[in-house]
Amino acid sequence: MSKKFVTRVVPVMLLALAACGGGSDSGSSSGLEAEVSKALVEGADTGGLPFSVDKEMADCITSAVLKDSAFKDNLQKGYDEGLKGQELLDSVGDPESETDMTRLMFSCFSSEQFAELLAGQIEDQSTVTDEKKQCITDEFDKMGNEAVVDGFIAFSSNDKTNENATKLTTAMISCFGLESFG
Repeated sequence: MSKKFVTRVVPVMLLALAACGGGSDSGSSSGLEAEVSKALVEGADTGGLPFSVDKEMADCITSAVLKDSAFKDNLQKGYDEGLKGQELLDSVGDPESETDMTRLMFSCFSSEQFAELLAGQIEDQSTVTDEKKQCITDEFDKMGNEAVVDGFIAFSSNDKTNENATKLTTAMISCFGLESFG
């Protein structure tokens, strides 16, 4: 996979998830969870994703983000101050480990959603077919979500030795062709 492709798709994914916060934890944070999940669903259409972020995905991302105690504390503080929507999401702050948080959030993506992200990055959109998208979806299903996420993260960190990045590249070339990625 070309560096040009990686520099296009990874920022789109990260920008789309950058405002993510809050979810399904326990007890006193249930109001926080609901508010963050609602904010994710309402604000997701501005994130540049080629699919909608529904309540199920928002709840998954919320749960992932609330597992980080610093994020949870920041979101709780914002929630207690009456912040809602994007203002609440912005109160999450910066992750200590962006890779770990990205891995948690990307685990909420299905193979079909990863395929849609990739299809949107093809140089010549007239060559994107439902069959090619199904091909990559099937390949991602065979790899498993953890391997797909690991491959994407390896690309974003320019890790050329990652086995899952190699598998991801092979699947993409097999389904879309080398020329599709510029």
